[in-house]
Amino acid sequence: MAGTAVTEAFEEAGVCGTVAPRPLGSYRHLKCGRGILTLPRFVEVVLFPLEVETQVDHWPERGLRERRWFNRNEVRYVIEPRPLWNLISLFDTGLPALAMNA
Repeated sequence: MAGTAVTEAFEEAGVCGTVAPRPLGSYRHLKCGRGILTLPRFVEVVLFPLEVETQVDHWPERGLRERRWFNRNEVRYVIEPRPLWNLISLFDTGLPALAMNA
């Protein structure tokens, strides 16, 4: 699963780095499809910490997502859903910012 997290971080936000071998936790999320025939479904989201070492200007989902950086004081106001915020609040490495993708 940690390898999948690395792949997703690159595809969705264009960031690469070292992933923790164990997740912070997980939660269930109702995922709504983008297509007209796609039905909503529940997925399990597993959150792995990733120490970002590089970021690129062009990544596979750049046209679909925007990479933004927030400091710890700002992140609580922009994170949705709430279970994701609860997991992130458990993570404290002393790093100045967390990467998010929209």
